[in-house]
Amino acid sequence: MHTVYCMIHIQSILAATDFSSNARNAEERAAMLGTTLAIRRRALLHVQEQSWIDFLKRLRRPVKSIRHGIIENASHSWAEHIEEISRFSDFFFEPQLRTGNVLDVIAEVASGFDIIVLGASERHFIRSLLGTTSQRLLEKIKCPMLVVKRKPYEPYRRILVAIDFSPNSHKVMAYGSVIAPKACIFLVHIFKPLFEMTMRYAGVSDELIEENRTKAYIEAEKQMIRFMGESEIDFRYVFRYVEHGQTSSKLIEMARKCKPDLIVIGKHSGSRIEEFLRGSVTTHVLIRSQCDVLVV
Repeated sequence: MHTVYCMIHIQSILAATDFSSNARNAEERAAMLGTTLAIRRRALLHVQEQSWIDFLKRLRRPVKSIRHGIIENASHSWAEHIEEISRFSDFFFEPQLRTGNVLDVIAEVASGFDIIVLGASERHFIRSLLGTTSQRLLEKIKCPMLVVKRKPYEPYRRILVAIDFSPNSHKVMAYGSVIAPKACIFLVHIFKPLFEMTMRYAGVSDELIEENRTKAYIEAEKQMIRFMGESEIDFRYVFRYVEHGQTSSKLIEMARKCKPDLIVIGKHSGSRIEEFLRGSVTTHVLIRSQCDVLVV
């Protein structure tokens, strides 16, 4: 078995909530994972946005008493919410109620956990995800991040694992196997030959371009087989795909074809330029996919 598999142990899980229905889906998925994986340390985080307090200061309102009232009301709702989740799932979360910048606090708290679970449409999270801070968010949260887009009814049964044969790909595969140990795996690599567009612009014949693409495909297939051998994947439950195209759009196309309930994708892939490109692909998949996404 590949060494990296022995290193993946999820012993703590953090779910972030804003009490929305989408956040509730994330809480339920976190509880389901916690039960399935026998996770001992589990916490549910809610962050009171500091900007509200700052707004009250600008109005010269009695900030201290109002701030106390906000937190007291939130704590009461919080206790009821924790109790309701516990009754529903038989899974107890340690409550964590914080005040501050939402993304900064989430990142700070998440640093002490093995995985964080978020609802895809949480108002603060999705606003930052779709805005110019998307790269900063992915960089801030260092642990794997599971973005839940659907209400969970059962453990993951079909997962699409996107790999690029970088060192992080084994980690991506390992987390997919841990999160969904009984799932059917669609192992996908998207390739695009170097200088293909340059060759086309330079007037190189279609025959030579196709020959170059075929060579790239054969090499990618060899890498895929080598990767699977190193990872010791059970071939009975794996469907491998080596596809040509633009990575982000092709992954979405493959997701429509394979119909997974989870996509597992890496965040880092080597150099700073590669990491920037990978980050763009990851953000595109987070936004465009219809299923849950685990970013490793």
